[in-house]
Amino acid sequence: MRRTKTEKIDALVAKVLQNIAKQGDNYQHLIIAEWRQMLGVTVSNSTQKIYIKDQKLFVFLDSPVIKQEIIFLKTKILNHLNAKFTQNKLQDIVLK
Repeated sequence: MRRTKTEKIDALVAKVLQNIAKQGDNYQHLIIAEWRQMLGVTVSNSTQKIYIKDQKLFVFLDSPVIKQEIIFLKTKILNHLNAKFTQNKLQDIVLK
């Protein structure tokens, strides 16, 4: 038997991520993955802990220099995350 309805793998992955995002429980995992992808290896390695509570993204960093740089980019990062994940808007990023 041959399947006639084939789909590209990137379209399937996008569908799966959209379904996961709709569930809500995995929303935090998607935000963390996007944080790591958006800010790169250096910031990702300096990030100790990330979690979401009361529509705020709490980020614990071990480098004061990177923390200062993220403070300057805070609104840009927040706008990017809210544009990508529309169901639960983040109100703030708290850096510790």
